[in-house]
Amino acid sequence: MSHTATEQQLLDDLKALPMRDGTLAQVLQVLNDPDSPAQRVADTLQTDPALCARLLKLVNSPAYGLAGKIKSVDRAVIALGRSTVRALALSEGAGLFTGGQNSLPPKYWEHSAAVAVTSSLLAKAARVSTADAMCAGLMHDLGAALLHQRDPEGYRALLASPDTLAEQEKAKFGCDHAQLTRLAFQAWGLPGDVANAISFHHQPQDTYFDRLTHLIVAAEALSYDVLGEAVHFGEPGASLDVALDALSLLPSTVDPLRDQIAEEAASLGAAFS
Repeated sequence: MSHTATEQQLLDDLKALPMRDGTLAQVLQVLNDPDSPAQRVADTLQTDPALCARLLKLVNSPAYGLAGKIKSVDRAVIALGRSTVRALALSEGAGLFTGGQNSLPPKYWEHSAAVAVTSSLLAKAARVSTADAMCAGLMHDLGAALLHQRDPEGYRALLASPDTLAEQEKAKFGCDHAQLTRLAFQAWGLPGDVANAISFHHQPQDTYFDRLTHLIVAAEALSYDVLGEAVHFGEPGASLDVALDALSLLPSTVDPLRDQIAEEAASLGAAFS
């Protein structure tokens, strides 16, 4: 796949990000080895207690669909899957956990957690893998955080503008946040199918057929409908009815989930913010 000069520069920057931290590089090396047992991954992760705490918080969320509480990191690695573990580790390498609230777009983690929880709760009815749904929901706006890091003041000005966010991002950075998320997944060796699904989530819904993309769009619309401005950081929202129809879901299917979305989104968002 060819890239524009701007995309190539961003791609080169992304490839270099995780290597800033020697401990994280070791974690990623183990995660990238498919023959590494879960216990070895867990032992390496133990060098980062904060990341371990986030993994355990995530895997023990009822929205993830597990019946019991998981207390060990090795079991969390198995349950979450290496893609999600790697995504969280790389988020840390990109500084998304350590820079403070001002290093991210307003309400970034609250929004991401809400979409992740909602995606997971809708996944079974939508016939989508729960693991893919959680990973995609949690990481779908990674590009927004990375663009914000490049120019925090300028990016916040874009969010405050009434103009279409994606078009403003392309004009200012040469790449919108959905495209940049795909580039980040590519640079960091994360799943291509999840990356492709994420890259379309602000396109017109009749231009793609991927169920995971439709799920992200529906989860974002439903989380906005349930939680409103508490999880909105500037992106346009899709029509909930249209998004559900694309998945052949009825409003009556999702209405019983509203209270759980509100409860679990708040809990998960607190773990990441």
